[in-house]
Amino acid sequence: MNAAQATARAFTLPSARVLAAARERAAHALDMWAAGWLHASLAADALSARAFDARRPDEADGWLAGSADSAFVWTDATSAGVMSHWLLGTDGAPSGIAAQAAGDALRDLLAAWLEAGGGARALQRAPLPAACRAPGIAVVELVLRHAGQALRAVCCHPAGHPRPPSAHRASAPLAPLAAALQGQAVALSLQLGEVEMDLQTLYGLAPGDVMRFEAPLDQPLELRVGDERVGPGVRAYLGALGGHRAIEIVASGAGQ
Repeated sequence: MNAAQATARAFTLPSARVLAAARERAAHALDMWAAGWLHASLAADALSARAFDARRPDEADGWLAGSADSAFVWTDATSAGVMSHWLLGTDGAPSGIAAQAAGDALRDLLAAWLEAGGGARALQRAPLPAACRAPGIAVVELVLRHAGQALRAVCCHPAGHPRPPSAHRASAPLAPLAAALQGQAVALSLQLGEVEMDLQTLYGLAPGDVMRFEAPLDQPLELRVGDERVGPGVRAYLGALGGHRAIEIVASGAGQ
C-alpha cells in the first residue's frame, strides 16, 4: 500500500459500528472537558465526520479552520452568553486540561477511523448537521490533519446549563488561583466525598471557574490547606449544578 492509498484508507467513511464507538468516545471527551472546566457533564446529541483537502480555503464551508491536534468550540448567539468560558480560553491558548483531553480524544477518534479500514472513497463534503443548527446548541469540533487532508468530528450538545449562583462575586476582576496560592508552602487539596483534587489540577483553575463532581449533594465538601480547613489565600463557594454540587474558587477577600 502506497502513501496515497494509506491516506485514503485513513479517511474512509467509517462503518456504523465504528461511528457509534467514536461517538461514545467523543461523548466521554465532553465529560472530561466538563469535569475540568465549567459545565455539567453533557451527552453528545450528534456526531458527524468528513475528510477534505486542507489545502483548499473554500473547503471551510462554515466550519472552523482547525490545526493539528486541536479542539474548537462554536456557539450561536443564544448559547454564547451561557458558554462564558471557551474550551480554548479567551486568549485562544488551550488549557492543560483541555489540551490533554483534546489530544486523547483525537487519538481515540483516529484509531476508530483506522479500524474501519476498506472503502473506496473518502467522505464527501457535508454541511453542519441539522441537529447542530438549533438555538442553544454548542458544537465541539475535533480536527486532525495529515498529508494535506483533514478529518473532522463534530459533537453537538445543549449549552443551556446555568452557572451556580455568584452573588458573592466582587465587581473587580479576581486574580488567577495560581497567583492567590503564591507563597503558600503547604499542600492543598480539594475533597468532596471520595473525590480529591491535587494542587496541580487546582493550579489550572482561575477564580470563577466551576468544578463539577459526581458525588451527590449530601456528600461533605472540604477545601483543605495542609491539615487545616480553608486557609488564607482561597475560599470555596458552593452551588447546585445539574443535580450535583459544584465548587467555585475565588481569591480570599473577594467579597460575599
